[in-house]
Amino acid sequence: MVLCHLLNACCLPILLCGLEAVPISNANLRSIQSTFNVALYKIFKLRSVTNLYYVQYFMGTLPVNYALDLRKLSFLQKLSVHHTSVMNLLFLMTASKEFELLCKNYSITQPHSCLCVASIRLSLSRFLD
Repeated sequence: MVLCHLLNACCLPILLCGLEAVPISNANLRSIQSTFNVALYKIFKLRSVTNLYYVQYFMGTLPVNYALDLRKLSFLQKLSVHHTSVMNLLFLMTASKEFELLCKNYSITQPHSCLCVASIRLSLSRFLD
């Protein structure tokens, strides 16, 4: 259990560091997912993807693609309500479409209200059940 905590507390943030602010290709996302999944396969001596999903579910760990979307939603939400006009302009010019698409994908109905990470995580967890 200690290894799982270290994996979630140290390794995953390092893998996802700064990715919420830049576009990432599907190939790069698969590479990051593979890196994280291999660690779980080795820790638990897993042999199938189904077992991997069970382990992640019972550990309360989001898959890497969901964890990245969570970080993106949190980052973009903070950017959208920023009080500096330059930041608002940058958000409107570059990230508002992506933010709306992510909210639509996860059925988040009030994207510009005060979203907290817990409410976003709850919306994401509906897709895992």
